[in-house]
Amino acid sequence: MGGRQVTLRLTAAEENVHHVCVRHTLTFFDFTDASRPRPINTFWPDVRTFADATALAATLLPGIGRSALRELDRASGNVAHAADWLDEVLEISNEDVGGRLVFFNVQFTEVNGTDAAPAVEAVIESFAPDGPDGPGFTRGDLDLIAGQL
Repeated sequence: MGGRQVTLRLTAAEENVHHVCVRHTLTFFDFTDASRPRPINTFWPDVRTFADATALAATLLPGIGRSALRELDRASGNVAHAADWLDEVLEISNEDVGGRLVFFNVQFTEVNGTDAAPAVEAVIESFAPDGPDGPGFTRGDLDLIAGQL
């Protein structure tokens, strides 16, 4: 990456997989929660349990990691000190990850090693289907659904 040999350890913490369940699965989504921050919410059609979400996270991790490193290189590759990547948050949409279009956020939480060979730790904050890989509903759609519940 930009002449550096980067080692990345990417994780999806339990609370982040829980977030995916409550925000991006029809099984766990709270349609009555009026505090939804996004104007559109997308849902994984094939994720119905926490175990499904955990398995999907494990499947997507390698591709999200490669994509995150490419984006970090594009956005910050010329940064002289790898330590400056600390707390960087990448938000990437419409990324092909293992044949699925995915939106995801990755935060870099630790940077060790040297500038020439940094060892970076990061966590996936969220991952959701994008484009045709998951149905999307506007805030208005979700409010209509909530009214019918």
